[in-house]
Amino acid sequence: MAAPASRQRPVPSAARFEPDRLLPMWIVASLVLLFCALAALAMGVRWMNDADAAPDREAPNWLATETVRAVSGDGHAIKARVALDVPDSDTRALIRNRPHQVALAMQIGAAEYEVGDAEGAERVEGLSAEIETHLNKFLVAHRVPPVREVVIQDLVLSKP
Repeated sequence: MAAPASRQRPVPSAARFEPDRLLPMWIVASLVLLFCALAALAMGVRWMNDADAAPDREAPNWLATETVRAVSGDGHAIKARVALDVPDSDTRALIRNRPHQVALAMQIGAAEYEVGDAEGAERVEGLSAEIETHLNKFLVAHRVPPVREVVIQDLVLSKP
């Protein structure tokens, strides 16, 4: 029998350089990079525009208050930690000098709030608006500028 001719071993496909196989990978990688760059640019532009949208509004000047405890009109026990955006030094001085009267005005606002079917953010916003209304009535009666915003930082409601 004749000896078989020497065969060359096949080169593994990973070791072969095939530019045709790499082309789709480079195209996909380029498209992903282009998409990410456009998304980052769009988010950056939106962020820059939001910062420039309200240059006339002052930065908030927050003042923490005592915890507000009250029973709402529909019987829920309310415990809320409140922060106030105080625009003026006179308002800040009045709030600091009369903390019990300020707390009472906020308690009245919380007591008049009826939770009803409100849930989540709707509940917090409603309570915040009610407290802000009553607190601003108190502040205007003392001839100082009203607060710009009342923010509920923590809220605990107990059902009756």
